[in-house]
Amino acid sequence: MNNHFVGKSAFAKEMNSLVDKVSLLDVCVLLIGETGVGKKHFAKSVHKHLSGNERDFFIINCKNLTENSLENLQSNISKLENSNTNKKVVTYCFNNVDLLSLDLQNTLLEIIKYARTVKIKHRFFFSSNSNLEEKVENLSFNADLYYCISAIPVNFIPLRQRKEDVGELANFFVREFNFLQSTNFLGFSEEALQILENHFWKFNILELKNVVQQALIFAKDDIVNPSDIVFRNSVDVQIKLNDSENDKTLKQAIDSFKKEYLTKMLEKNGWNQTKTAKILGIQRTYVIKLINELGIRINKK
Repeated sequence: MNNHFVGKSAFAKEMNSLVDKVSLLDVCVLLIGETGVGKKHFAKSVHKHLSGNERDFFIINCKNLTENSLENLQSNISKLENSNTNKKVVTYCFNNVDLLSLDLQNTLLEIIKYARTVKIKHRFFFSSNSNLEEKVENLSFNADLYYCISAIPVNFIPLRQRKEDVGELANFFVREFNFLQSTNFLGFSEEALQILENHFWKFNILELKNVVQQALIFAKDDIVNPSDIVFRNSVDVQIKLNDSENDKTLKQAIDSFKKEYLTKMLEKNGWNQTKTAKILGIQRTYVIKLINELGIRINKK
């Protein structure tokens, strides 16, 4: 079994096994889950398992799809059929299929049926942010298309429900960063990993990767420490820099951000350090440490 999904949870193991199994089946796959959980990664893993590379893998956003786009898609399938090519498989991953109009749904269904008749294997994956069964019941989604694209439904669990995978993924992104940027980061301290594991990952793996990359950019040592981690999208905080702040060093700018960020969170939670720490996904002792280091004045009323 290949290690397509990083992690040690039962979910990660199941996904790795499922990629191998789905690769053997020439059917459409419906990917169900929140933003950033790995739906596109699953489709790409199946494609790579079949073809040995990532070429001929196409992501199509149904939100921007038009009749002309679908006509071009069918035209491309026809061209491949009539060409002398040694392609093993061509894969299409349709995001937000629930946003297609009924007319486009009918056209898409015909294209899928046509692709089944050509020599070159075409694989189709679909993702939706809506309950398609409910849409079928209220007649806003083509029932035939639904049963066609949901031959294999794959459900993805949010990252916050499998905390044992957070550290594995974070260190994977460190190794990836080292490879791409020619750096030599060793990973995360235990306290930093605990902060990551306790965070509420609203945008799942996508958000984790972004946080890890930012931490590596700002890290002062070859080990990422809690002070290097900033959850910029955790709350609605707007930081406005005055012209006088443009001359600050990077460390000063980061400390300024941390101070304003933490102050706003403490104010929002009535200066309750325990509650603030829980929301930020860090320990209360670290909140106290930051208050002292950054010179935040406690303003209890």
